[in-house]
Amino acid sequence: MNTQDVLDPKSWAERTFGSVQLQDMRRTRRAVQAATNLAENPLGSLPAQMHTWKETKAVYRLRDEPDVTFAASVWVHVGDPRADMFPFFQACQATQTHFLVRAAQNRRVEVCEDEISYALTQARAFPSQASRPFEVPARHGRQARSTQLQLACGQMTLLPPRHEPRASKKPLTVWVVRVWEEQAPDPKARSRWNGSC
Repeated sequence: MNTQDVLDPKSWAERTFGSVQLQDMRRTRRAVQAATNLAENPLGSLPAQMHTWKETKAVYRLRDEPDVTFAASVWVHVGDPRADMFPFFQACQATQTHFLVRAAQNRRVEVCEDEISYALTQARAFPSQASRPFEVPARHGRQARSTQLQLACGQMTLLPPRHEPRASKKPLTVWVVRVWEEQAPDPKARSRWNGSC
């Protein structure tokens, strides 16, 4: 996984949607442009993300085309920490479904054949591979602010939980993404995010 492909909205959109078969190359180009706009402003409304009413209408038209189907699209299941369940990861991988889950548990991971560690411990040891400016919105009585986020990622082999009867005993290889803010005005307000995909 190339870090630049994750951080740059246009690179990510081209990699993710550039090869979808939507019956017409103009539709594929529209899907890539829409995904780029969505990634550039993930918290904005659809009209704000698309920049113009013309682009917003074009996305609605694309979505409403009868021959643009779910099978032609790349779907990613995104889960909050409550989705951090090993059987969910197994089901997604078994059906070749992409997923991104915010980590809630410090799962056991296999570092090498004879060494076991923990996912969050390993992720915190990843060196920063890239950084990106980010606007933190105002919430819970805190003012909006600008910050710089660090990004790192790497593969890990998750070991199955020892006391989960629904989980198979086969380890899972996943990508772990770590996003964090090194310098925050209030350490309690520091942004941190760990996820598996």
